[in-house]
Amino acid sequence: MVTHISTRYFILMHWDKEYLKYCLKQIEKEIKKLKLELNKKTRIYDLHQGINFLGYRFILKEKKLIILMNKNTKKRIIKKLNKLQKRKSNKYPLVKASYKGYIINCHCNGFLYRHKWFKKET
Repeated sequence: MVTHISTRYFILMHWDKEYLKYCLKQIEKEIKKLKLELNKKTRIYDLHQGINFLGYRFILKEKKLIILMNKNTKKRIIKKLNKLQKRKSNKYPLVKASYKGYIINCHCNGFLYRHKWFKKET
């Protein structure tokens, strides 16, 4: 019998590293009861160095959490929009609007002003 377990991603943030270690042990205990385990990428990071997670880069600067877009995500957006524009696809305006909403939600407004797709609108 094969059972599929869907993967869940999450970030737990706290200023106290010892508390995070405690939380990690508790999480490991609970998932062990389900006969699961955390993968090797599970770690405690210092947010001043920044972490990549689900297409974003999270960095702590001057006690403020800054959310940036990953470089690879920017490249994918550029590639996708160029491809749709070249094909003259009717999906282009919808995809462009979707990406614009995505970009506005992170601290990447400079990305909007630097690229040809968004210059005319802003």
